[in-house]
Amino acid sequence: KWISPETTDKFRIVYTGIFYKTREPFVFFDALSSLKDIWKDLEVIIAGDMPNDEYRQYAENKGLSEIVRFIGFVPRKRALSLQKGASLLLLIGNGGGIQVPGKVYEYIASRRPILLIKMDSRDIASAVIERFKRGICIENDPQKVSESIVYLYNLWKNKRLDGEFNLEGVDEFSWDRLAKRLEEIIMEITWIRKPFLSD
Repeated sequence: KWISPETTDKFRIVYTGIFYKTREPFVFFDALSSLKDIWKDLEVIIAGDMPNDEYRQYAENKGLSEIVRFIGFVPRKRALSLQKGASLLLLIGNGGGIQVPGKVYEYIASRRPILLIKMDSRDIASAVIERFKRGICIENDPQKVSESIVYLYNLWKNKRLDGEFNLEGVDEFSWDRLAKRLEEIIMEITWIRKPFLSD
C-alpha cells in the first residue's frame, strides 16, 4: 500500500530505529552543535524507542533541544512516512565488515538521500550506498560529518539535492527478487551436495 510522505519546509534529517552501543550518535550530535548558521532551516527527527535518556541528555547538553526532536516509538507506517518525506536520512553503519543494517534497504526503498556515518573502512553498508549512488558515506568524525551536512544542506537550499543522487527504485532489493535469489542459492547448495549424499 502506498504511504504518503510526511514533509516539512525545513531541511529535515530523519533517523528511524534505535541506537546500539556499536553505532551511537554522539559524533553526529557533536557535528550538529557546530552548525548554528543553518539551525533556522534545520530539523532532526529521531523516531525510535530509546531504552534510556542517554542520547537525549547528550543532545540537550550540546544545546540541540531547539533542532533535535526525539519522538519515541512510532508505528511502522509513520516511520516509513517520515523516511519518504525526509530531506536526508541518517544511517549509522556497522564496523567490522560483517553486517549490513537492515535499515539500509528500507532507506533505499524510501528514495531519499542517505548520509551514512561509517564506523570503519570495512563498513558494508557504504558499499551498497556508493554502488547505487544513494548518498554520502563519511568517517565517524565531527568535522567530516558537519562538512557533509553543510554540503547536503546547500544542495537542498539550491533545490539540487535530489538531482545529485540516484533515487530511482532498486528492483534488486524487492521481496520477489530476494525470494528468487534465495531459491537459486538453495537449489545450488542442494545440487552441489547431492553427489556426496548418494555415497
